[in-house]
Amino acid sequence: MIRMSSIIAAALALALVAAASARAEDLLQIYREAQRNDPTLAAARANWEATQERVPQARAGLLPNVNLSASANANYFGANADTDPRVRVDRSFGAGGLTVSASQPLYRYANTVAYSQAVQQVEQADYTLASARQDLILRVATAYFDVLLAQFNVELAESQKAAVSEQLAQAKRNFEVGVATITDTNEAQAKYDSIVAQEISSRNDLDNKRTALRAIIGRAPQDLKPLGPGFEPTLPSPNSLDVWVDRALADNLNVRIAHYNSEIATLEIERQRAARLPTIDLVASANAQAGSGSVNLGVFNDSRQALIGLALNVPLYTGGFID
Repeated sequence: MIRMSSIIAAALALALVAAASARAEDLLQIYREAQRNDPTLAAARANWEATQERVPQARAGLLPNVNLSASANANYFGANADTDPRVRVDRSFGAGGLTVSASQPLYRYANTVAYSQAVQQVEQADYTLASARQDLILRVATAYFDVLLAQFNVELAESQKAAVSEQLAQAKRNFEVGVATITDTNEAQAKYDSIVAQEISSRNDLDNKRTALRAIIGRAPQDLKPLGPGFEPTLPSPNSLDVWVDRALADNLNVRIAHYNSEIATLEIERQRAARLPTIDLVASANAQAGSGSVNLGVFNDSRQALIGLALNVPLYTGGFID
């Protein structure tokens, strides 16, 4: 009967362990959670979306601008002649106007450079976002295995405490029967206290590691699955340091981002220098004016005007601003 009870208890224990293992989260689950909730990655996505607007904004400097303005006024004019009080002007009239103007840049080199700069910034943003995603993989893996290592250290400290506790109890019994000195007991007590302090430190470290993982996934992590006994990491192929150094120089995301920073800075210098160059715009406008009278006339008047031409602007001196 006792043996049967032991078997049932062992089976229940194995079932509980299996259930806990089934509920435990693996590295891929934690990573998917981090993709949805990590604030650093969310900020990188927001910056990427904002950068996508730089090209349309820069393209606007190369496209035409069209403006419409209109006005409508009610006017009153009154006057008396000093020489003849019978001469009096008392007139009310309305007036209105409509103007449509447009300009198309023909030569604005600074705007052209700004557009090229925006294209570079958008391309750089793709690599910046990819770098943030790559960094998330590293941060999740580091936090995940830090928690597992901290858990192992806690379990190790508990095992060491149990062993040292037995040694302390044995030293106390030996001292009571006179086969050991008080020095042996004190040494065992000091070793036990050291292990207790180490256990407390390990538990604090586990709390810190769990907090770091929670900051990435946005919630407190559950039990984590450890690596299986059959895990064997494969060596890189090809297993040569020089090959990977060359590939890093060519394909590393941070290197590419730095390259774009250099290109963007070079274009910024060119854009600032372009402020000294003349600009040429194609301009056109159409204007219509109408009124039921004026100060000098009391009859309806109507006028129209249209123009098209080129506008040249040459910066001769700007107070030293571009020098």
